[in-house]
Amino acid sequence: MKKTTSIILSAIILLCAITFDAVAAKTSDYKLKAGESIYLSQIDEEIVSAKSSAPNIAEVKDNKITALTKGSAVITAKLKNEQTAEYNIKVTTNPKIIGKKSKAEKFCTFSIKVEGAATTVKYSSSKPKIASITSRGDITTNKVGTTTIEAKVNGITLSFKLKVYIKDIVNHYKETFKKGFTYKLYHSEVGRTPKIVSSNPKIVKVTKNGKLKALKRGKATVTFSRKHAKAIVKVKVV
Repeated sequence: MKKTTSIILSAIILLCAITFDAVAAKTSDYKLKAGESIYLSQIDEEIVSAKSSAPNIAEVKDNKITALTKGSAVITAKLKNEQTAEYNIKVTTNPKIIGKKSKAEKFCTFSIKVEGAATTVKYSSSKPKIASITSRGDITTNKVGTTTIEAKVNGITLSFKLKVYIKDIVNHYKETFKKGFTYKLYHSEVGRTPKIVSSNPKIVKVTKNGKLKALKRGKATVTFSRKHAKAIVKVKVV
């Protein structure tokens, strides 16, 4: 009786060991940055197929594991000997835009790119008339205003706001006015009337609609200011 019981227990233990082996023959940890890949054959040549528990973080495709976004995923692989293996993948970074700007002058060109891109980057501008962007990430500023630049990559969308401005907000930096005449110097393209201040309102007065009225002969300094732009004009009234 004791011998029979011993044989049964040994069989159960052996069966449990075989079952455990079949469930998880191997377990390994790997750290990858967004955009990095590792081939299954580099991990184990015995791998036949594999799948990811979180394909939005680390996907398995074309016999390789590719890191997409920050997070963790478990890769379950089937081996040639019918056993399975688990590989813990930790993605330590997210893709990010390199070369972005919060503001840029009108009629300039600059380029951006995505670091950690594992897929094709699809660029777009919410207002292409203000700033357009090519499929390569080349941005051209066309008009004063604000737009949002987006980059769709690795299954997520990266974005930043770009403000386009003009550095020179006046037509002339030195001007001669005739007494009794009214003038307008600033560019209407700035969107609205800039803040205008005269150093001597008795000589040059700033009207309510932002024009300059020459009152009497003399000299005055007129300052035009807008966010991201400022101009100082010396005026002589004759």
